[in-house]
Amino acid sequence: MYRIIVFFTVFLLSCQLQAVELSEALEKALENNPEIENARYEYRKSLLEPMQVISNTIPVLKFSTGNNIYSESNDFANPSSLNISVEHAPMRGAYEFTSYKRAKHAAQIAQTKFKNAVQEVSIKVVNTYFEMICIMNVKKELESYVNAFYYIYNNYCSEDNFKCNMFKYFFETHQDTIKNTLEKSRINYITLVNSAPDNLKLPKNHIPRIPDNMRSFVDSSIENSISILQKSQEQKDSYLGKQVAITKTMPSFNIYGAIYLNKGEYPLRYSEKYNYLGLVFSIPITPSGKNFTNIAKENFNYKQSIQNYRQSIKDVEQKMQNMFADYKSYKSQIKNTRHFSAFYKKTLDSAISTDSKNSTLDDINNYIDTFKKYQTALKNYYITLYTMAILTQGINALGVQEPSIII
Repeated sequence: MYRIIVFFTVFLLSCQLQAVELSEALEKALENNPEIENARYEYRKSLLEPMQVISNTIPVLKFSTGNNIYSESNDFANPSSLNISVEHAPMRGAYEFTSYKRAKHAAQIAQTKFKNAVQEVSIKVVNTYFEMICIMNVKKELESYVNAFYYIYNNYCSEDNFKCNMFKYFFETHQDTIKNTLEKSRINYITLVNSAPDNLKLPKNHIPRIPDNMRSFVDSSIENSISILQKSQEQKDSYLGKQVAITKTMPSFNIYGAIYLNKGEYPLRYSEKYNYLGLVFSIPITPSGKNFTNIAKENFNYKQSIQNYRQSIKDVEQKMQNMFADYKSYKSQIKNTRHFSAFYKKTLDSAISTDSKNSTLDDINNYIDTFKKYQTALKNYYITLYTMAILTQGINALGVQEPSIII
C-alpha cells in the first residue's frame, strides 16, 4: 500500500495536475450527503438504544471509535476504524442474553449501514478520480502522438509526392480514430472533482467506466474478496456463537474464563484474588474438553480465513506490479521513438530515397503498434490501481480484521 501511495503522489506531481487530492475529493463528497447523513443518524441513535434495553446488571455495549465517539476525523472519515466491544459490569448469578443479543444485533446493523453508505460514495469518487488520471495521461500521450505525425508531415512531405500523399491518407484515417477515442473518453474532471459538493454527486445510474477487457478481472477480484469476506464473517459469527453458549452455562464470576479463552491463551490459570471489573476470582476455571476443542478450532478457522483474504489482496498487488513492469517497459520504448525527431527524419528520408512506400508505412506501423501496447499497459495498470483502491479503501471499510467483539 505504501508503494501505491508513493507512486501515485509522484505521478500527480509529474503530471502537474491542478485538481484536488483524492483525500480532499473524498472529504467533499462525504459532506452533506443525504444517504450518509441518514446512516449517521441511525448509527448515533443506535448508540443510545442498547443502553435503554440493557440494565446495569447485565453486559453493556461500548462503542469505540478512537478517542471520541463523535470525532468526525476518527469516525466518519475513516469508517474502517469503527469497532464494537463489550464491557461487563459486576453482576450476580445467572443472566439472560436475549435483550443483550438483540441490542448488539441492532447496533451492528446500524454500523454496517453507515459503513456501506460511506463505502458507496467513496468508491464512486475513487473510481472517478483514477479514471480522470488515466484519461488525462492517455490524452496527453495521444496528443504527443498526433504532434509527432504533424511534425513529419509538415517537415518532410509535399503535396506532389505520392509517398507523402499515402502517408497523409494513413495519418488522417488514424487521426479520426484518435479523435473519436478522445471524444468518448473525455470527462469534465473539474466539475466532478474540483467543484462544489453538490456537483460532486454522481448520477445514481453511474456505471464505472472500466474497459471490457478489464471488467472481468476487476469483477472477479472484487467478487473473490467479498466471498472470502463473507466466509470470514460466517466463521466469526460461529466462533462468537459458541462463546455465548459456553458463557451462558457458567456462573457470572466465570465470565473472565471465556474472555481469557477468546484471546487464545492456554492453559487457563489464575492467581488467587485476581481482580477484573470488580470481580474477585478465588477459584480456577476449567471448561470442558469438548468446548475447549471447539473454541480453539473455530478460532483457528476464522484466523485462517482472514489470512486467505489478506493473501487475495497480495495477489492483486502482485498483478499490479507485473502490469507496472509492462507499463515502464512500453513507456521506455515510446519515449525512445517519440522524443527524438531524428528517428522520424531518418525513417522518412530512407523511405523517400529508396522510393519504397512500404518501408515508411511499416516503420510508422511499428511505432503505432508500440504505442498501442504502451497505451494498453497504461490503462491496465491504472485499472489495477483502481481495483486496489476499492479493495483497500472500499471492502476493508466493512471491518475485516481480528475479532473486535469480546464476550
